[in-house]
Amino acid sequence: MIVTTTHLEQDYPADLRAARETAEPALIGRVGELAPEFSRFLYTAVGGDWYWLDRRGWNLAEWVAWLSRPGSETWVAWFHGAPARRLRRARG
Repeated sequence: MIVTTTHLEQDYPADLRAARETAEPALIGRVGELAPEFSRFLYTAVGGDWYWLDRRGWNLAEWVAWLSRPGSETWVAWFHGAPARRLRRARG
């Protein structure tokens, strides 16, 4: 299986553009004690539309090992009390 890894890089603060405001803002926060089951959920919920497949078969021990790496952090955007998902706009 070929896996392509991509990332977003922002080099200059001047490149930032303000987003438009929403009626109800999302809350973004670092997850303190992360359960491996929650990480798997986020991985499939966020990555499902992008065909993230390489970690889908991981067992609990593999998730624990991944999350135990030095410097590993998970941040989640919450919207209406649930992890935020990418919104699709209606066409019209």
